[in-house]
Formats: sequence, C-alpha cells, structure tokens
Amino acid sequence: MKQTETPARVVDILNQYKDGKKAPCAFRLLRNEEWRQYSAQEYKENCNLISYALLHYGVRRGDTIAMIASSRPEWNMLDMGVMQIGGILLPLDTNLEAEAYLDILQRANVHILILENKELLKRFKLLLPQMETLKEIFTIDISNVSESFGELLECGRQHADPEQLKKRMDILAPDDVCTLVSTSGEEFTPLTHKQMMAKVAAAANQMSTHDTTTISNAPLYKLDERVKNYAYQYLGHEITCLPEGQTDANPKKSKSSGSSSRSKQMRFFNLLAFHFSF
Repeated sequence: MKQTETPARVVDILNQYKDGKKAPCAFRLLRNEEWRQYSAQEYKENCNLISYALLHYGVRRGDTIAMIASSRPEWNMLDMGVMQIGGILLPLDTNLEAEAYLDILQRANVHILILENKELLKRFKLLLPQMETLKEIFTIDISNVSESFGELLECGRQHADPEQLKKRMDILAPDDVCTLVSTSGEEFTPLTHKQMMAKVAAAANQMSTHDTTTISNAPLYKLDERVKNYAYQYLGHEITCLPEGQTDANPKKSKSSGSSSRSKQMRFFNLLAFHFSF
C-alpha cells in the first residue's frame, strides 16, 4: 500500500486502513478449527458500533477503560471504539495478582473493566465492591449471564448516533491522552495520540511495504506489540491473530468462515455486560 502522511491520531488509521486496503481481509482468527475473517469495512463498522454503545453507556471524554485480555480482533475493535469517543484505554497483563489489579484500577479511576473470560471475573468478585469508580464490567468470552457482545453491537445499532460520534472525533486532539501504558509492574504512564503515532511511524518505516500479511501472536498490552499492530494497520496488512507464541497459520488446515454472517459473528464476539449500581 502506498504510504501517505502519517495520521495525527491513532483513530485516523481506521480511515486509511479502510480506504487503502488491498489484502482480502483486515483480521483473521482461527477458532474452533475455522478461520473467522473480518474485512476492513467490517472492522471499521464494528469499531463505530462499539463507540455508539459506549456513548449509550455514558462514557465521557477522558474516562478510563481497562482491558485485561489476550490479543484478538475484539481487542483491536474495543481499543479503537474507546479511543474514537475520547476514552482512555488501560491495557493490563493477564497474569497479575488480583490485589495488584485493584491497586492499579483504583489509582487510574477506571470506569469500565473489560475482562477476557469468566475465570478472570471470578478473581475480581470480592474486589468489585472496593472499586468505587467502576460502573460496568464486560467479559469478552461467552457466559450465561447478561448480554452477549453481539447484543452490545446490536445496542450500537439501535442507538447509533453518527452526529455525536463525529462531535467526539472532531474535538479529539493529537495531544489528548489515548492510553495509559504499563511501564513496570504496577506503574503506568499516559501516552498521547501524537506520541503514539510517532512510534507507529518509526515502526512502519522499518517494515516492508511489499508485504500484505503478518502474524500477531504477542500480547497487545505490551506497548511495542501494540505499536507494531498499529503500524501493520497503517501499511494495510492482513493481520492473522494466533495464540501467544504460535507461528503456524496455514489456512489449508482449517475451514474458512466469511465475515458476512451475523450468526457467526455472535459465535465469535460474545461480551457480557454486568451492570453495577453503587
């Protein structure tokens, strides 16, 4: 893909990624022995739906949303959906002790917590009453409680507000904080869109412009991996998401699943929303 001027904000990558995409899909993920593929258009649309849903949940500019999850297409869509409305994402290691999470989440004044699965949720059960600023908690994997992620997307469809999203995007400045980065153990530091995109541009300059596919198999909570992921999107690569450390992405070993089926979307995107009243 021919490179253009580096976007000023991380969320601007979405437009370049969508408009300049040459690979057959934006993301693909192997799950249950089938490939789930997400086109660039679907990626963009799902990011917007997440933004609409979060607006409906009352997320304000500057609110902090923490995510404790492995690398997967959902991670990217939640990340962009948060940033588009001026939210600040705090991605965390999936292997910290519950007490360490509590300290970080309290100091960061986290409003929404996104967890990988119900196993992680169990670790937080006794800590939830101590999180005074927490309003919502989601889990990415399927469970038998409350709403699925498909229903969260449906919430975005039912409460779509392009005008409000545009207003949020219009006032989103390059010097606005887009993320809190874990620096050492339980410490974190703010990073602006401008600072993040400087890192992305530097990473992209070191990558081949002739490649169209790449593998993502390292945790996205790590800043270096997240920067590379943004750079791949900026260059228009197809990103294959694999479990950490896995390098075999031979599609011939698995069946392919397209991106147009709503029922399969429900299978792979399952997010629970737990609503807490404090």
